[in-house]
Amino acid sequence: MYWKLKAMAFLAFDVLPGGDRAHRLIQRRLTGSAERDMSGDNNRYQTVFFRHLNEFRKCGKPLEDISYLEFGAGYDLAANIFYYCMGIERQTLVDIVPIMQRDQVERMVRWYQKHPPAGAVRSPVHDLAKMGIEYKAPMRLQDLHRKFDVISTIDTMEHIPASEVPEIARCCKNLLRDRGVCVMSIDYTDHYSHADSSITPYNFLRYSDAGWRPYNSSRQYQSCSRHPTYREAFSSAGLTIDEIYIELPDGWETRLARVPLHSDFRGMSPRDIAIQRATLSMR
Repeated sequence: MYWKLKAMAFLAFDVLPGGDRAHRLIQRRLTGSAERDMSGDNNRYQTVFFRHLNEFRKCGKPLEDISYLEFGAGYDLAANIFYYCMGIERQTLVDIVPIMQRDQVERMVRWYQKHPPAGAVRSPVHDLAKMGIEYKAPMRLQDLHRKFDVISTIDTMEHIPASEVPEIARCCKNLLRDRGVCVMSIDYTDHYSHADSSITPYNFLRYSDAGWRPYNSSRQYQSCSRHPTYREAFSSAGLTIDEIYIELPDGWETRLARVPLHSDFRGMSPRDIAIQRATLSMR
């Protein structure tokens, strides 16, 4: 039950004095989870970055002319440094809390200097302003008052409570230019399963929202929402959705059948429940 101990630790960090500092120290010195692993020819992160970049081009503008918005940018800005390397010159990044870590950004710059992505037109530098990257935190989407050609986010929506998703969708619609593109990759897996092989990516589906609440903290809040929740929210906001990537593991029917699903999920399509990751491109 390693995952439950991890959940308890996260909750403790939320209330203990110096919790942020202690959490980062443990990540760096003990677990090594603070540093994103970008190695490997088939690295998942760069695969997603390229997938998003291909969709950005559908707004009809050269990459260097795109006005770009990302919410939930994260701690190392790996995607944004990648996009700079590929030619995007103006990026606005917002987080509701300031979680960017300068040392991790510097590490990612050094990584791309040594390992430029295929097709890169330039090398990153150790200065966000010179790369055209503006980081704003704390800030909400509702606080922005200009239009963008591209809105993007990766592994962010699953950390937003389901009750707030419709408002996020409306904000994206309002902030998007007429020919703009909104691209989102969502990770539907139980994130505790990424580090604990004793549980499956469907582990949290055995709980109701109330039952899952004791395992949720501000550091790793996870919504149990499934794929239709996001499709319906963005469609209702007036966006046309193209599912450009759906990840379903081999033998997903058998894997899902082994999980005692909570009644909240039993009326849903098994395939919708089983989707582990998806990328949506919306206009």
